Amino acid sequence: MEKSENLDKLFEALSLAQGKIKGAIKDSANPFFKSKYTSLDSCWDAIRLPLSEHGLSVVQAVGEQDGKPNLTIILGHSSGQYISSSMTLSIKSQDSQGISSAISYARRFTLCAMVGITQGDDDDGEKEMESARHISFEQAQRLKDLIGKDTEYAQSLLNWLKIDDFTLMPLARYEKVLESVNRRNQSKAQGA
Repeated sequence: MEKSENLDKLFEALSLAQGKIKGAIKDSANPFFKSKYTSLDSCWDAIRLPLSEHGLSVVQAVGEQDGKPNLTIILGHSSGQYISSSMTLSIKSQDSQGISSAISYARRFTLCAMVGITQGDDDDGEKEMESARHISFEQAQRLKDLIGKDTEYAQSLLNWLKIDDFTLMPLARYEKVLESVNRRNQSKAQGA
């Protein structure tokens, strides 16, 4: 592990972010083992907003160390403080799928370990966790793009949802809100 000389600001920010991070849900299936696992997307969805709110960022890069492929993860703070760690990639087959699979696994594993993400079980508690999760940054941006410059409509949606920003929208409401915005846009287009 490598690190900056001082870590006080990074650890303070990380502790605040971890107070807001919910566990990532097992949202993907492995038919070979008949099990569910947490995808890289689910891990990112769990941490993206809490990290960015506290000046934290993650970089993951594939490289080579001692002749072996590896993945290095860096957790950085806006102050310039950082910690990093590397993991040797275990590539089972040298085709693109084998390499991609090894990289994806390493990215998920190092991300969860570095930031402290737990990976929830597929049980009744997961439904409760799902309702507490917010939409991803990309989903919020999609809504904003669909709403466009109609700030009055955007504000009425935010008021109805009782939130200040679309990134705080509960994941469970996303599909219905998206459907409503699309219907409204279709009606406006037909009326024009």
